[in-house]
Amino acid sequence: MNLICGIDEAGRGPLAGPVTAAAVVLPPAFDTGQLGDSKKLSPRQRELVSLELRRGTLYGLGWATHYEIDAFNIHQATLIAMERAHNRLMRAISFLLQSHGANPAAMKRAGRNLNTPDSRPAWKTLLPWQELGLPPLVLVDGMHSPKLTHETRCIIGGDRLHPEIMAASILAKTARDRWMRAYAEIEPLYDYEQHKGYPTRNHKKLIALHGVSRIQRRSFRSV
Repeated sequence: MNLICGIDEAGRGPLAGPVTAAAVVLPPAFDTGQLGDSKKLSPRQRELVSLELRRGTLYGLGWATHYEIDAFNIHQATLIAMERAHNRLMRAISFLLQSHGANPAAMKRAGRNLNTPDSRPAWKTLLPWQELGLPPLVLVDGMHSPKLTHETRCIIGGDRLHPEIMAASILAKTARDRWMRAYAEIEPLYDYEQHKGYPTRNHKKLIALHGVSRIQRRSFRSV
């Protein structure tokens, strides 16, 4: 069985906040019919699908802060976030390989945390682990890929073509949106819960009124 990892990002265009990436592997039993281009899904649809992805897939999230965006530029920061997401996914897969075959009762007797990747029922469908083709083939949305040590393919418009990339796009987008909503409670003057840092008319107006926020990308034009 050959594993396929999809990678995509969210947050290249905003004037504030981090850029977020997700790396996802879908188990064979996952219903890909609920996936789609994250940009065409409503916020509610994205959140519902994201919940299913978090429950039923193995994934990693990676972040690059606004400081890193200013220091390295948005392109390099995006690749950094993608590499971090992929590395977290591979660590989760490694954990599963080291602990395959454990059942919840045995894990509990051993004092292990049940809220770990190998406690997800969907991943029992991938056992036995000896049949897995590792490392997974990586499909990255766009023209550029992060620095990885195994086979990677860049696919323009991949978030409309491959379910693994669709899943990554949805997870990255919803994770970043949740982060921005949470941060809005720290700096409520900027309405981050509404525009998520994107250069909307209201966002630009608030920057002109209050000055830059603490998570402003100072290398980006704000007006």
